Amino acid sequence: MKLPAACLLALSVSSTSLASAEEPRCRAVAHIGDSLTAYTKASLTEEYRAVGVTARVDAFGGRSALQKLPRDPQTGRQAARAIAKAGFKGCWVIALGTNDTANVSAGAAYSRADAIDAMMRAIDPNARARVVWVSSFTTMTRGHWSSANMQLWNRALLEAAARWPNLQVFDWAAIAAGGVAPFADGIHHTKAGYAVRNRAIAEAIAGLR
Repeated sequence: MKLPAACLLALSVSSTSLASAEEPRCRAVAHIGDSLTAYTKASLTEEYRAVGVTARVDAFGGRSALQKLPRDPQTGRQAARAIAKAGFKGCWVIALGTNDTANVSAGAAYSRADAIDAMMRAIDPNARARVVWVSSFTTMTRGHWSSANMQLWNRALLEAAARWPNLQVFDWAAIAAGGVAPFADGIHHTKAGYAVRNRAIAEAIAGLR
C-alpha cells in the first residue's frame, strides 16, 4: 500500500532543518527500538533494503532509553553507545518512547527530556550525527501507556529538537491516528499494522536529503 506523500516527511521543528536539496539521502541507518521494532525486525530490515537503505537494527521488548527488561542486554542508551563506539557512520533512527513515557508516568527518577537528551548524547555529544526520532502513539485511554502520555512524550521530542540541531521528528503519531495501521492491543500493531509502520519509516528515511 502506497502511503500519502505527506505521511512520509521527517518533520523538523528546529529552525536549522537538516533537510536540504544539497544533502545526500541516508544510505545507512542504525535503528534502535523497543518491542514495536523487535517484533518485526526482519520485515523492517527488508523495507529499508527495498528503498536502498542498509539498516543495523538493535531492539528488544520493554526497552527504553534508560531502562530495560532483565533479559535485554542493554538499554537504548547503552545500545547507542556501543554502535557509536564501533565506528558507525550514518543516520540514526530512534524508535523509543512508548516505554520511556510510561516509565516517567510510573514515577521514574528522571524526566522525558532527560531520557531524550541521554540518547542524543550517547549517539553524538557534538550533535553532528543525523538523528530521526519516531514519535509514539497508542490507543490506550488509561494507564501508563495511555495516549495522553504518548502526547506528552511527543511534545518533549519537539522541545528536544530545539536543543539538538541534528534531531528531526518523524510524525508517526499523525499517521497512526488516521487508523491506517491497525492495533492488536492498543500498544502493539497487527501484522498489517506493522507493515504500514515499517514502510512509512523506511520511505521517510529514504526521502531525506
